[in-house]
Amino acid sequence: MTSKLILSLEGRILREYPLDRPKMTIGRKPANDIVIDNLAVSGVHAQLLAEGETFRLQDLNSTNGLTVNGTSETDCVLRNNDLIGLGKFRLKFIQSNADADDLDKTMLIRRPQPSGTPAPAASVASLKVLNGAHAGQVLTLSKPETTVGKAGQQVVVIMRQPGGYVLSQREGADPVHLNGVAVGLNSSPLRSGDRLEVAGVEMQFQQV
Repeated sequence: MTSKLILSLEGRILREYPLDRPKMTIGRKPANDIVIDNLAVSGVHAQLLAEGETFRLQDLNSTNGLTVNGTSETDCVLRNNDLIGLGKFRLKFIQSNADADDLDKTMLIRRPQPSGTPAPAASVASLKVLNGAHAGQVLTLSKPETTVGKAGQQVVVIMRQPGGYVLSQREGADPVHLNGVAVGLNSSPLRSGDRLEVAGVEMQFQQV
């Protein structure tokens, strides 16, 4: 399978682009490999460079810049499931050789199977690991419930609800901290940019 980018607008998939060239450009002009015909996108907005098994995203001095998982970037190596933002458009990066369960195994993240009909998400959300050996990895919160932590130490559950995402602590004598404040037994709504620490792993909640 070839790595690819999936272009979407407000949750609606528009097109898939296989990353099958050493260099590919993104922009409004028709000559680009990935064309996004929108005034918020510069004529030649960004480029993707293949570096072995990885891909580097570079902003080409665009007018409005770009984001990766909600954070402004000018030059970065993409990771599986990264979400690139250009105005209202999104490009999701899918890496061909990624192990979809790698982050789950490393952080002991357990995703229970949904029962009944899942609640619709308000928008795409994810957790980005900020420290440790897996810093920079991103976990997409695509399930109605995502459980994060280490069994017997600290465990939290992040619930997807129609109005957004809510964090609750499920296990652990020591309280989990959200933006430096102990959560305790209370449920806390999550907002984009919130930082949480669970079992020594620092993460940032991102919603776009």
